Amino acid sequence: MRGWTKLIKGLGITALALLVMLGQFWILYLAPLLIFVGMGITYGFLSSKQSTSRPSITPDSHSLDQTPHQVPFPD
Repeated sequence: MRGWTKLIKGLGITALALLVMLGQFWILYLAPLLIFVGMGITYGFLSSKQSTSRPSITPDSHSLDQTPHQVPFPD
């Protein structure tokens, strides 16, 4: 009977060690999901903030009509 208890104890410790070893990889399954959810929340937050805010630089109508200054090439 003493041999059986050692065997069951050894199997229990082995199963527990295997469970702990496999339990360390749970982050590999959740990390991509968390990254994509975070990216979606960030994109939604930034796109809604951008659409409600005014542009910080207002273009002047007379500056759009002018031709840009051209720098001559050196000879």
